[in-house]
Amino acid sequence: MDLRLERLSIPAGWIVEWNVFYDMSPPFYNEAEPLWELFKEDMLYIKHKNIPYSVDLGWSPENSPAGNFVLRLLKDENWKTPVLEVTSPNKDEIVEKLNELILAVSNGEIR
Repeated sequence: MDLRLERLSIPAGWIVEWNVFYDMSPPFYNEAEPLWELFKEDMLYIKHKNIPYSVDLGWSPENSPAGNFVLRLLKDENWKTPVLEVTSPNKDEIVEKLNELILAVSNGEIR
């Protein structure tokens, strides 16, 4: 199987710390599917180089069909109190929200 990273619209100024967010939806049809190994707590982490915001994306619980994508917008890397947290099992919904968030931060709409 040819795995490709998800295409994201990342504006200038963002630094990708890590990215293992693949262009594939969760394989809910099969709990024994080995591809569940790709659905980890740490899938994507990006931060802005000039603004104190970062975005974290993962799957929780890790490797589980019972999980969801968890998207967090952090300010000053404050993990205890995210500015925003979105959960969904739907990859396309998460990609849309992720692109909206990073654009809003870049445009100064979120301070």
